[in-house]
Amino acid sequence: MPPKHIKSLDSVRGFAALTVMVQHSLIVFPAFLAVLLLQPTHGTWMWIFTHTPLHIVWDGHEAVILFFVLSGFVLSLPYYDEGPNAYGTFLIRRFFRIYFPYLVAVTGSMVILTLHPHLDSATTTQVSSWFRSMWDGTVNGTMITNLVFMSGKFNQMVDTSTWSLVYEMRISLFFPIFPLILRRTPWYTHLGLSILLLFMGVVLMPFLPMELGGTVYYTAFFVIGASFAKYRHAILRTLTPLSSRTKGALLLCALALYNWTWLVPNFGHLPILQDLDSIAPVGDFFIAVAALVWIAFALVPGRIQQGLERPTARWLGTISYSLYLTHPLVLLSLVYGLSAYLPLPVCVLLVPPVSVLVASLFHFAVESPSNWVG
Repeated sequence: MPPKHIKSLDSVRGFAALTVMVQHSLIVFPAFLAVLLLQPTHGTWMWIFTHTPLHIVWDGHEAVILFFVLSGFVLSLPYYDEGPNAYGTFLIRRFFRIYFPYLVAVTGSMVILTLHPHLDSATTTQVSSWFRSMWDGTVNGTMITNLVFMSGKFNQMVDTSTWSLVYEMRISLFFPIFPLILRRTPWYTHLGLSILLLFMGVVLMPFLPMELGGTVYYTAFFVIGASFAKYRHAILRTLTPLSSRTKGALLLCALALYNWTWLVPNFGHLPILQDLDSIAPVGDFFIAVAALVWIAFALVPGRIQQGLERPTARWLGTISYSLYLTHPLVLLSLVYGLSAYLPLPVCVLLVPPVSVLVASLFHFAVESPSNWVG
């Protein structure tokens, strides 16, 4: 059986993809990139936009943790409800759901880079070093091989969002074993396993090639989502009768946990890697807990679920993967193509509407047919 399709959770994924796009649009500017790298903020509004719950508007890393937890939750449901599924069928579906659209997106990016190999020298000096690191090089056999086989290299240069898809596909290879284990073990075993994977990943990252340490690390969030799926009925029975005030308090707590890194800067950060790859296992664990609350309230009958099932939210959920894949290409194209004629802020303001349009076209032309085949 394929993973269950839950409309409200699609919408959650859509809003998360939107925050990734907003973050990438903002860190085109050096001031926002500096904040993301945990450097001191300058100015009252920048501080408010960074170190308060308003940061949820551009919670890009947090959204990726949410994606992983959601994947663990949704992918495990058939194993709990119908029993073991055919492994080959599972992998074929993941291939067409994740890998084929990924391959089309990175191929399109490499085609643009091949046709316009010196774009990086043509852009405005106002952009950040993060932006200049994209489309900065030439397409060659090594790049193509690494991207096709998802080694974890060249993703930033070609399509910055796709780094997480490397982990998504790798974890899919062995994910089915986790629901089979979790269904036979109690919740505290699941908790221990997820914490063990987190810290094993942190320890292994400096020593293992091809982002294999990161694969161990991010597997923890799939386990957290799969564990929540096992106990979802009991949790929802507990949440549903709660008063509006209590539910509101839970949502506020989740918002604080989701933004923990920004409310308590530098807490729990381990600079295992450089720049944007700084790993904060404690903060990431808190984000995963918050993600469980978002998922739970998306499933509880009420106003939140109703809002997530409105047509606009559902459409955003429908195109969420296409939006996640294609918005970096839109961002690069608009800034490189228009910055000589328009102010940089205007170019960036065009990114959201154009990205939604391109994502809609990509969904119809690539993602939807690929899902149908799989």
